[in-house]
Amino acid sequence: MSKIVVIEPIKKTKCLGNNGDEYFTCPVVIEALKNEQGMLETGLTEKETAELQKHFFLSLDPKYDPTNDKSIWNHDEGRFVMTAKTHVLNLDKPQDRLRYGLCKASKYVANSQQELDEHKYPYAKFVIVDSDEQAEATAKRNELKVKVMVAVEKMDIKQKRDFCMILGFNTKGMSDVAISNTVFNAIDTKGYKAAYDVIKQSKEYNALNAMVAEAIERHVINKKGEVYQFMDEQIGVSIPTVIEYLKEAKNNTTKVAILNMLKE
Repeated sequence: MSKIVVIEPIKKTKCLGNNGDEYFTCPVVIEALKNEQGMLETGLTEKETAELQKHFFLSLDPKYDPTNDKSIWNHDEGRFVMTAKTHVLNLDKPQDRLRYGLCKASKYVANSQQELDEHKYPYAKFVIVDSDEQAEATAKRNELKVKVMVAVEKMDIKQKRDFCMILGFNTKGMSDVAISNTVFNAIDTKGYKAAYDVIKQSKEYNALNAMVAEAIERHVINKKGEVYQFMDEQIGVSIPTVIEYLKEAKNNTTKVAILNMLKE
């Protein structure tokens, strides 16, 4: 069975006023570039180069020489012009194997979704899709969705209010039905990962988190520089540290004062 590699364009949410596949306005030329040792980064090992050389008339020698007319890297045959579409390579075909090597060596092509997510390819316009990796990622996303939806079904109306407030949706004055609808709107907008980060916390923690979020929204708690303050009292340098501060019994007076101001 042939080894097939799929390379997908990376769709940006927004770029220069355009969305999705409008991101690419012109083709991207993937070619072997010279490294500090004066060699071309072809993405091919010595063994792969020797094996592929049998199928090409022009030389696959990775030594950089822009004047060598017999070098494949100085001709279109040694380049890969990519447009904003899915590219499918059959690695049993010598030309596709050469293109795959170029993609592996290019800063414009992330070698995997995981490495793209880890920000190892800041200039990437394409990503090499591994079928096994993709299947595993899909399974994890589906598992996350199930966990979130099960948790939402178990929430009482107060928990739903808190959930929405934490994700940036103030439901004050809404009916119970409207709040339930806002829960799903918040999930659709913020994503299942953000939703899960909320539901995995305790009910008590989320109640405080929601209180802090509302207090910040209403400027009861203010951020000055890197510090969050209530009146003149410094209460933390991040949302989690503010929550931990307000959880401490010795700071209960501050928590009650914030709650009272939110009731006004």
